[in-house]
Amino acid sequence: MNPIILTIDLPNTLLFLRGDVRQGYPEIEQSGGIWATETCIAVSGLSDGPTRIVIGRLADVQPGERLVFDGEMSTAASFVSVEIVPGDRVDAFEVSRSRTHFRIWTDGYLDSEYITIAIVD
Repeated sequence: MNPIILTIDLPNTLLFLRGDVRQGYPEIEQSGGIWATETCIAVSGLSDGPTRIVIGRLADVQPGERLVFDGEMSTAASFVSVEIVPGDRVDAFEVSRSRTHFRIWTDGYLDSEYITIAIVD
């Protein structure tokens, strides 16, 4: 997989990774900056400008300043949808397993200027 690089506005400051588009989204609480369910990860980005997003294999991305997520998500369809609002897909990529391990870094702020997502093989 070649890295996906996006620089986009996040209308609700959230980026969603969904391993099953038939399932729901995490309940977003006021604090944290990252929320997850079995099939979806939500991470916050900038509220007042574009957020730089990089998605790729661990060997192909540069880790960020603060690791905010290190865990697995169900990807039974071998497909991950990248959304900026629920149902608004901006990209997608294939994965090789029914459970995929992700590491996610930001700059450590709730309004992060960047989100780096690594797929851990």
